This record gives sequence, C-alpha cells and structure tokens, in this order.
Amino acid sequence: MGRIINEDDWADQFKPKPAPTPGNGYDYGNGCTLIDGHSNEDREYLKGLNPRTVWTVVSSDADAILPGFHTVNRLGYIVTEKPWSDDIDEIELEDLSDDEED
Repeated sequence: MGRIINEDDWADQFKPKPAPTPGNGYDYGNGCTLIDGHSNEDREYLKGLNPRTVWTVVSSDADAILPGFHTVNRLGYIVTEKPWSDDIDEIELEDLSDDEED
C-alpha cells in the first residue's frame, strides 16, 4: 500500500503548475491549476506531457487527487513540476464543507 499525504505537503513537494487556459479552482499561489480535459487544446496539452506529472482530481465521498490519468468521477487534471512515484496512492483534500462562519 502506498502513502496518503495531505494537500499542503503534496503542493510543497510536487509544485502544481498553472493551467494553460485560465480558469477557476485549485490555486496554489500561481493561478488556477485545474485542467478540464474536454477540449482539443487540453487533450493535446496533456498528451505531450510526462504522464507521471499528471494527477486527477476526483469527486467521491471525500474528494482526492490521484496520481495519473483517471476518468471515473474526474473533476479535472493537475500538472506538477515534479513527477510522482509509485509509492503514493492519493492526496487527501481539505474538506471545507464543515467550516462554519463566525
């Protein structure tokens, strides 16, 4: 079984890159990183990358980022500067739904 790490540690270690097309979501300090993956431009961009720098954001009971290309429950893709290794299973995303406003 591989490691499960939190989102902050993942961002520090792998360095998410801004998406080639401006959008909304998953900004780690340098612009939107989420790539939809449905447009021809997105698919061409992703096809030309090292597959080990591509991660998939998935929605389920607890949203997560998984290494590699996945299609089931996919919200989009994130590309990082550093490639992932086989010992990582998933990145736990912070659940903001339970946050209460003062």
